[in-house]
Amino acid sequence: MQDLITEVLEFVQDSEVQYFATVGMDGKPKLRPVQMMFVEGNSPVYCTGTGKLMYQELMHNPHVEICVCEGHRWVRINGCVKWLKEPAVKQKVIEQSPLVASIYHSADNPELAAFTLTSAQAVMTDLRDSVAKQKPKVVTLC
Repeated sequence: MQDLITEVLEFVQDSEVQYFATVGMDGKPKLRPVQMMFVEGNSPVYCTGTGKLMYQELMHNPHVEICVCEGHRWVRINGCVKWLKEPAVKQKVIEQSPLVASIYHSADNPELAAFTLTSAQAVMTDLRDSVAKQKPKVVTLC
């Protein structure tokens, strides 16, 4: 099981962009590109700004889904957002991403919000498997 968790998280981490779905304030799905900052335990860590619409959506409804595609393979991860308030986590986010560092400048910036997922389940699919009538791989991350 841990091998599949590792495979899923490495697939996501190796992707430059993931597509992140939230429930909008209007109740409709919203999709945007994001970048995973790093993996903490068996869960991806992301960030956003407290002034962004995405933050408001996540505060209103923490249920999300992430999709990563590469060629004929893709991973979908669904779960609930868990906010990470620890200064060390936000510092690691700043260190991992020059783009985030250029926007928020410091882990002490209250506008920087880091989060991970709870109750997260991943589905890894390969189109070649569907031709061979094999089912997608499903694993609980955390």
